[in-house]
Order: sequence, then structure tokens, then C-alpha cells
Amino acid sequence: TLWNNSVFFECGVALGRRLESEFPGGPRQKIQGGFRLCLGRDPARDELNRLERLFADERRATHGQAAPAWTAVAQVILNLDEFLTRE
Repeated sequence: TLWNNSVFFECGVALGRRLESEFPGGPRQKIQGGFRLCLGRDPARDELNRLERLFADERRATHGQAAPAWTAVAQVILNLDEFLTRE
């Protein structure tokens, strides 16, 4: 449900912009920065590898546009159970 929520989409876009602009380095370093920012921890190796693949796949699908690819990565981070508080 949250994946398609307009507020979460806008948050994903904003976080994607932050990942792209505020964290130096390549995709690996930017994903690590996003995890630290949102979850207070580094990603596990499999999480990092999956999100790197997602970024690469999204970038290919959008003909090289990094912004939509970072939005997709950000949306995944924002939709992780440990980020969300459910009651």
C-alpha cells in the first residue's frame, strides 16, 4: 500500500535526490549513506548487492537517467519493515 502512496513517492523522490547529491562516491557508497541516514546502520552485503542491481536495472530501463533509479532505491529503503512503525 505504501509503495503507491503519493506521500511516500514524494519522500522517495526527495531521498533519491539526497542520495545522488549528498553522498560522495558511486552507487555502493550512496546506498550505504542512505542506510545510515534512514536506518542508522550499514546495509548487509545481500541488501547492498540487491540495491546495486536495482539501481543498475532501473538506470538501464530509464535510458541512463540516474534520478529515477535513485528514486527506486530510495523507495525500497523507505518501505523496509525496520523503517516503518506499524501498530
